[in-house]
Amino acid sequence: MKRTSSFSILRSFSDPENSLIPGFAAFRYHLPTIYVDESGDLGFTAKSSRIFVLAGIAFDDAKRPPRIMKHVRQRHLPGVGTEELKWTKSSPEVREAVLSLAGKEDVDIAHATIRWKDRVTPSLQDNLPRLYNYLAYQMIRWLANRRRAFTCDVILDKSIYGFQQLDINSYIESDGYRVMQREWGGDLYLVPRKLNVRLSHQDSRAEAGLQIADFVAGSIFHYWDSNGEDDHYYRHIRNRVCGEYLFPKPRV
Repeated sequence: MKRTSSFSILRSFSDPENSLIPGFAAFRYHLPTIYVDESGDLGFTAKSSRIFVLAGIAFDDAKRPPRIMKHVRQRHLPGVGTEELKWTKSSPEVREAVLSLAGKEDVDIAHATIRWKDRVTPSLQDNLPRLYNYLAYQMIRWLANRRRAFTCDVILDKSIYGFQQLDINSYIESDGYRVMQREWGGDLYLVPRKLNVRLSHQDSRAEAGLQIADFVAGSIFHYWDSNGEDDHYYRHIRNRVCGEYLFPKPRV
């Protein structure tokens, strides 16, 4: 059955209050919000994780993530209050509860995953912000395109790696982006060329959407760390994944 989001219904109307459709003003117009978090580490030492996942989940209504996390706390963790929930510290029961609820929402999920760290060139291994920014752009591009490139907010956790600047289109014009194009044979030109998004960094302790993104990234990491064989957690969100970028692409 074809999924129809509230955003798809409302997207043609920039001002619901002036709509000519009777009763339309009763609806509240929401711009999609993309929450981004990561799992694993971006290092290339013997102690580093085998893979690295950068994942995003797009909600049409920013009120939904707090409701999801509140439900999980009340149902499974009544004693924790408003304490931040994290994938790495949660039981299998809580992990499944968060992912199951998120997977039932009208959301889109995308991720950029480094599956083969041994294939990443030394020049990129020595410039982690450049690599991180490129992966983030790929993932955000999938979700922005899915939402038909309408203006959307992108909220990132305070990563140690990249995207210190808040203008993603400045990154596209940067030397770092051009270097990435040269590294991979010039086949990385993207459509649309510009993304109409607004970036901000938030603290995950106060942002439920980032907490859900953390669980999404954790489930994808768990799936690919098992070489795609263990989908115990990933199965809850599989049908919501609209974009998957596995990096780096094998050279022909």
